[in-house]
Amino acid sequence: MLKLGRLCSCRHINIVMFRAKTTSIGDTDTFIIPSKENTTVESEIVNYGSSGVYFSSYNQLGFLLSTGVQIIGPCAAFPQNAFSWNVKNALDINEDSLSLFFLLEPRLDVLIIGKGEAGAKVNHSQILDICLKHKINVDILPTPSAVGTFNFLNSEGRYVAAAVIPPSRIDLYDPADREALRLLAQEEETALLESRSKESPPLISSHSETVIKLPQSPLAINPPSPTSTSVDDNLMVSCYSGIVPLVSRTGPTFCARVPNTLTTSVFTLSGVQRFSCVANKTPRNEAEVVESKRIWPRQGSDEIESITPPSSTSVAATSKAPLLKDLFRGQLHLELLEFPELTNRKHVDQVNKLHEEIKHFVLRLDSEQIDHVGSLPSEFWPAVSKHGLCGLQIDKSFGGHGLTNTQAARAWEAVGLDLSVFTVLDVHSTVSQIIMMAGTEDQKRQYLPKLTAGDHIGALCLAEVSSGNDVNAILTEAVRGEDGQSYIINGKKTWVTNGVSATLLLVLARVPETVNCPSEPNITAFLVDRNTLGVGLGAPLDTLGVRGSGLTEIVLDNVRVPVSNVLGKIGGGTELIRAALDREYLNLAASSTGLLRYLISYATEQCLQRHQFGRPIGDYGLVRAMLADLALDLYAMESGVFYFAGLLDAQSSRDLALELAGLKVFCSEALWNGMNTCMQLAGRTGLMQTIPFSRYHRDCRAMLIYGGTNELIRLRLAGSGLQYIAGDVDEDYAKLFVFTRHPWLTAKTFVRMKGRQRGWYANRVGAGPKVTEGGASRALKDHLHPNFAKVSNDLAILVSRFQSFAEALLIHYGQVCFISDFDHPPCNIE
Repeated sequence: MLKLGRLCSCRHINIVMFRAKTTSIGDTDTFIIPSKENTTVESEIVNYGSSGVYFSSYNQLGFLLSTGVQIIGPCAAFPQNAFSWNVKNALDINEDSLSLFFLLEPRLDVLIIGKGEAGAKVNHSQILDICLKHKINVDILPTPSAVGTFNFLNSEGRYVAAAVIPPSRIDLYDPADREALRLLAQEEETALLESRSKESPPLISSHSETVIKLPQSPLAINPPSPTSTSVDDNLMVSCYSGIVPLVSRTGPTFCARVPNTLTTSVFTLSGVQRFSCVANKTPRNEAEVVESKRIWPRQGSDEIESITPPSSTSVAATSKAPLLKDLFRGQLHLELLEFPELTNRKHVDQVNKLHEEIKHFVLRLDSEQIDHVGSLPSEFWPAVSKHGLCGLQIDKSFGGHGLTNTQAARAWEAVGLDLSVFTVLDVHSTVSQIIMMAGTEDQKRQYLPKLTAGDHIGALCLAEVSSGNDVNAILTEAVRGEDGQSYIINGKKTWVTNGVSATLLLVLARVPETVNCPSEPNITAFLVDRNTLGVGLGAPLDTLGVRGSGLTEIVLDNVRVPVSNVLGKIGGGTELIRAALDREYLNLAASSTGLLRYLISYATEQCLQRHQFGRPIGDYGLVRAMLADLALDLYAMESGVFYFAGLLDAQSSRDLALELAGLKVFCSEALWNGMNTCMQLAGRTGLMQTIPFSRYHRDCRAMLIYGGTNELIRLRLAGSGLQYIAGDVDEDYAKLFVFTRHPWLTAKTFVRMKGRQRGWYANRVGAGPKVTEGGASRALKDHLHPNFAKVSNDLAILVSRFQSFAEALLIHYGQVCFISDFDHPPCNIE
C-alpha cells in the first residue's frame, strides 16, 4: 500500500490542499467543478463509478481532480491520492523526480507520464531506461492522452499512477487565452529582469536536499491593489519549482512563473502580493472577467453560439458547420473527436435511475400477449401516464419532465425494449413536440397539459394511399368555410399509428391555391379532435411486426375545424413535419440501441449455457468474433446517439438533419443485422415461439421503414452532399467533361484525384474552428492517442478518397445526379 508518510517527506512531493467548493456552470472559474453535496473522495467524473481520484479537467495552470481539489502545476496522481510534482517541464524528468513512484508497495502496474502538449520535448530513452531499471512499466503521452488513460485504467481497477505536466500551449482559439498569454509573457519578462539584478542563491532546485514544508495554518493573502479580489480564509498557497500560484474565490488567477534565482523573500507576504494578480495591471472588461471558462473543448467568442444548459451536457459546441456535408469536401471536423458528457455524477445517477424505472415498467408488460392480440391492453395508457412517460420532453411548465435530448435518449433506450410501446409513445411525443415548436400559446395551454396527463392521446395523420414518402402528393383537402372562421377537411389517411386509441389528430391537408402562393401546394397542419363530427375510424391493420402500434385508417368527411386549430402557418406543414421528423430520428436510433443491448444479453447467456463438444459455444473463436462484432456495433450506436444528443443540447438551433438521418440508417440496420446474428447464435432455439427472438425479428424489420425508408434517406444524404459541393465549382466540372477543351485543367484534376486516392493529402482532412481560428494541426493523428495513429491515417485516406469519388460523379454525370427526389426528403411517419 501507499506509504503516505514516507511520500510526504520525499523531497519531490508537496501536498497541495485547497478547499473544495461548490459552483454552478455559470460561475466564473478557470476550472469546471461539478456541483457536490460533500467533499469525500467519491468520484465525480462521469463514465466511471469507482471511488478514488480522477482528473476532471485541466488547463495550462494545473489540474482539477474529481474530489474538487485543484492542483496548480505538475501533478502526481495515484488511485486514492494526488500531490504536486516538483518538476518544471518534461526535460526535468529524471531518476530523482521519478523516485517517489519506485517506493510504492505493491509495485505499480503502469506509470503514465504526461509530458505536456503534443510537441513538448522529453528524453524518452532516459526515462525508459530508468523505469526499466526499477521494473516499472511506463507510457509517455501528451497530457490530454495521459489524463484519459489514467482515468480509464483507474476505473478498471488497475494500480496505476500518473505524473502529468500541464500543457503550456495556450489555445489561440480562445480570446481570453490570447490575452492571458500576453499577460503571462509580460509578467515573466518583468520577473526575469528583476531577478537578474539580484545576486542570490537559487530558491529551490530539482536536486535540492531541502524539504519545503507547507504551513499547517491558513494563510490569508490580501493584495494591496484596490481592484484585486479577496481570497478565502481557508486557502493555502503551495510553492514548488519556482512557481507561486494564487487561488482566489473565483479559482486560480493567472500565475507567473518565478525564476529559481529569486530570493526567499518571495515567500513573504509582499513577495506574493507582487505576483498575485497579473490581470490587475491591465484594464479588463468586467464581462470578460465573469465569463465562464472551459478547459476542453474551448468556448469561442461571443459571436459563436456556445451553450451549456444546466443539468445537461458539458460539451462546448462552437461551430455550426455541416458535419456530414463537409465529408464530401474531404473535411472531417475535429469536434467529432470530442464527446459530450453529463455535468456530474449526480445527473448520471438520475438518468440511469430513470432508465431503470422505465426498463422495469416495459419488461413487466405482457409483450407476448400484445403481439398475439395485436393491440395494447385497456390499462396501458393509464399506467403510462401514471409513470410520466407521456410527457418526457414536454416543458415542466406544462406538467412534463422537460428532459434534455441526452436524458431523453437514455429513456428511449428503455422504451425500445418493446417496439410496439415505443412506436405509440414516440408518435404521442412527436405530436407534443410539434405543438411546442409551432403552436400558439393558447394551443400549448389547451393541449400540452392534457397530452402530458394522458387525457389526450396523439396521432399523426400524414400518409395516404397516393402519398407515402412524398408528403407533397397528399390529396386530403382543407377548404375555408363560408363563415371564414373554419376549415372543412375531406380525405382519407392510412398507416395512422396510434389511430385506434388517439383522441387528438394532427392532420396534414392541402389548402387550395391562394393569391399569395398560387404555385405552392400549401400543405398545412391542423389539430383535429377525434370526437369531431365526420371523423371516422377504419378497421385496425394486421401487420407483421409492431402489432401493438394501433395502425388504422382515418376517414375525414366534411370535418369542420376552427381557424384557431391551424398549427403554424398556412403552407408550413411540410417544413413542420420535416423538422419534427429530424428530431424523431434520434429517438429511433436510441430505441434501436437499447434493444440491441438487450438482445446481446440474450445471446451472451445462450453462448455461456449452450455446450457443444464438451465446452460452451462461447469458447469458440468464431462465436467470440460474432459477439465482438455485436459489441462494436453497439458501441458505435451508443457513441452516435449520445454525441448528437449532447450536441443538440449544446446548440439547439444547429441543423443536424442529415447527421440524424444517417444515424437512423446506421442504427436501424445495425439492429437488423444484430438481430439476425443473435438468432443465428441461438440456433433452433431462436425459432421457437416461446422465445421472444421471433417477435423481436419481426419488430426490427419495421425499423428499416419507420420514419421513412432507409433507401430514400440514402438518396437524400447523397443528393444533399453532391449539391453542397457542386455549387461553387459547377463551371469547372462542365469544363472537365470534355478532355480536349481544357487539357491542363483536366491533368491537374486527374493528379489531384489520384493523390487523394493514394493518401497524399491524408494530413489535411482536419477541419473546424480549431484549424481555421486556433491554428491546430489538420492531421487526425495529432488529436488522438498514439496507438490510433494508423487507424486515424486510414480514416483520413478514406475521407480523401470519398471526396475524389464524389467529384468523379459530378464530372461524369453533371446535373443528372440531382434528381427531383433530393428536393423532397421523406417527411412521413408510417
